[in-house]
Amino acid sequence: RGLLTWPTFGAAMPRNQAVAALKETLIQRFGSDFKDVIESEVEGRLEGRSKLERQDLDAIERVVTATRRERRGGKPLAGKGLTRSAPDLQAVSQPAAPARRPVGSSSSPALDADRRTAPQTAPQIPPPKSKKVRRPAPYAVSILDEDAMSDRSRVEVKPKYFVPLPPKLKPMDHWDLIVAYDTNKYRKEYETYVKAGKHEQQSKVKHILDEQMKECHKLFEASEKKRRQERQDMLDQIKENQRLSQAEQAQRDALRDKAKAINESSLESLRRRRKADEERRQREQDTMLKWMRDENQRQQDQRKADAEEYARKCKQAQDEMNEAIAEAARKKKARQDEDKAFAMAGEKAADDAEARNRAAVQARLDQIDRNCEIIGAEIAGRDAKLEAELQAKIQKIQEDADRAAKEDAERRKADRDAKVRSMLDSLDMQMKQREEDVRQEKQDSIKQAMIFKREYEEGLANDRAKEERARQAREDMGKELVAIMRRNARIHPRDFGAELTQQQELAYNRGIYEQMAEENFMMPLTTHFLNQASHSGKLDPHPSVGCYQGEIHPLEEIQQDM
Repeated sequence: RGLLTWPTFGAAMPRNQAVAALKETLIQRFGSDFKDVIESEVEGRLEGRSKLERQDLDAIERVVTATRRERRGGKPLAGKGLTRSAPDLQAVSQPAAPARRPVGSSSSPALDADRRTAPQTAPQIPPPKSKKVRRPAPYAVSILDEDAMSDRSRVEVKPKYFVPLPPKLKPMDHWDLIVAYDTNKYRKEYETYVKAGKHEQQSKVKHILDEQMKECHKLFEASEKKRRQERQDMLDQIKENQRLSQAEQAQRDALRDKAKAINESSLESLRRRRKADEERRQREQDTMLKWMRDENQRQQDQRKADAEEYARKCKQAQDEMNEAIAEAARKKKARQDEDKAFAMAGEKAADDAEARNRAAVQARLDQIDRNCEIIGAEIAGRDAKLEAELQAKIQKIQEDADRAAKEDAERRKADRDAKVRSMLDSLDMQMKQREEDVRQEKQDSIKQAMIFKREYEEGLANDRAKEERARQAREDMGKELVAIMRRNARIHPRDFGAELTQQQELAYNRGIYEQMAEENFMMPLTTHFLNQASHSGKLDPHPSVGCYQGEIHPLEEIQQDM
């Protein structure tokens, strides 16, 4: 609750200062308006007693809280304060177990027995002041225990599960035991230091410091000697490097002179070769120019001779062409004369043939007239016969067409009647099939309705089962959460989560607990934690690699001077 205990005050300061500090702490917490209540309660609790216990501090806190509630407009609680989870359970009305006394507390068994046998005085509630302080509007639910039971809160809590109050004092864990052991060791060492005397301890420390200074001087001299030796080695190395650099420079100069001579000789040979190449190219140029002049002259002479030959051939061809033209004109004139004579002969023959043809045509016409007068009657009888045959043929064709049309109409009517009868039969069958389908559909609907009803009932049953499972799961989860709340409520806030790594931490510090057990330090707690300090992991970091069993060389056993 943030209050300082009386043993802590008694161990650190006188009684009057401790009482004043306690009053100041309570006033700072509850306000200066409750100063008179705090002073009266503290003085009343200290009458005839040398110290205040945790129960006394809790009683003072309850009295001040009840007074503050009354001044704000509430009414006092009956009995002890309860948690929100269990305001009316009988279990919490039982006397609470005595708080664990911290290790190293100044309380003795006799005082504890007096405290257990001393009757608990009822808290004295001073009368409230006439002027009441106006309570602020309840914008949120108060987290104080008494607010759940006041008239102003209008909250009636009916818890289903009991959750215990959290511990007010932090229990001693393995770290607290290590701290207590460290404090005990420090006190023993300090007592030994006081008993042995400061002079002896100072002499021992001075001797150790003198030895360390001597060792530091030796190390400094060795370092200085090593530094001088390194400097001398560096100078010798520089001289050797300079000598080597000069030798390398001389060798590079000799190589450069040799390369220069080789380059000069190479350049001279290149110049001679270049001059010979230039002379050779000049000779080739002169030879080529002379050949080109000769070739040009030869081509000119050749072109001149070709032109003369071409002119001669052209004159010869022209003469031959003129002769051929004259010969062709003579032959053409001869052919024209022959054609003219042939045309005149043909024209004459045609006139003679035309005269003969005209006489032959007139003779044939005369013969035709004579023949018409003889065969006219025969032709008229033949034409009449042909006309009668044609009319008979037309009459027959028309009768055949009428008969075929009548037969086709009868066939069409028979086909239509057959199709109508087939359609009517099909409609009758369809109506019968439809009625059958309606009856079958009604039966199927009845069956489907039964299936739907059965599935609906099964669905309702499944929903109820699912709801029951969810309700059961929620109830199980509530029980589990309440169990977790109960388990966490028993843990002090400063120890929350420490149990997750306590096993590993105990295993890591097993050596310290073994040392505590050897020195018989707080054996109940030491034995309790030592039994839990067991490591269940791998003991060998490389279990797959076997231990080396061979012979070890003596050089490997020599300790290196680092």
